[in-house]
Formats: sequence, structure tokens, C-alpha cells
Amino acid sequence: MKPGTYNIVARNNADLVESFSMLDDNGTAIDMTAVGWDAKLVARTAIGGAVILEASKTDGRITLGNGTLGVRVPEATMRALAGTFPLTGVYDLIVKDPTGKIEAELEGRIEINRGSSAFTGNP
Repeated sequence: MKPGTYNIVARNNADLVESFSMLDDNGTAIDMTAVGWDAKLVARTAIGGAVILEASKTDGRITLGNGTLGVRVPEATMRALAGTFPLTGVYDLIVKDPTGKIEAELEGRIEINRGSSAFTGNP
């Protein structure tokens, strides 16, 4: 399976919220509400580099539904990211079915900007 590509732009002073439609080869929504479906997103500074952000079904930052996958990383986590902004890197998102088979892969660049300083008092 060839991974899809999608670039994410986020702000460190706001929630990271992304939604994806999950369809099979026939265009039918994949029902991922059954027990055993899993998903994980890992962002790194570069391919093979240091991890800058993780989200998973296990930690509650990824939700799986009938044909939808949602990624939500709270503002506090985004704000706590170490590094000089803008922080750029790459990420992989993998979805596995209850048998452990990879059903979907998404990859791309991730950019985390400083965000608005109007309400935070940050320079």
C-alpha cells in the first residue's frame, strides 16, 4: 500500500485538530468502531530524527469512527513543545485493523508555528 500524503500546519498556542475520511478501495466508509482498531501518529524533526509529537488511540488523542479518524492534541501539549518556532518535521499516521494489518498510512510534513501572541503575552 502506498501511503497518502497530507501536510499539517499547527500552532503551539492552539489545539491541533485534524479529521480524515477513511474509505476502502470501493469508496465505502471503513467502520473502525469495533474493538481492536488502532491508530498512531508520530512526528519527528526529520526522517529518523527526534520525536516532537505523538498521538494515539491509546492516549485518547486519536478517535476512530465509522469512516472518520480524528486527531486532537490539546493546546497545553502543543504549547509545551520544545524547540525554536517554527518547528518543522515529518510525520506518519498508521491505522491498523483488529488483526494488526495496516489499513491506512498517511505521511507528510508538519509545521508548528508560534501562533498568535495577542492573548498569551509571548513575544
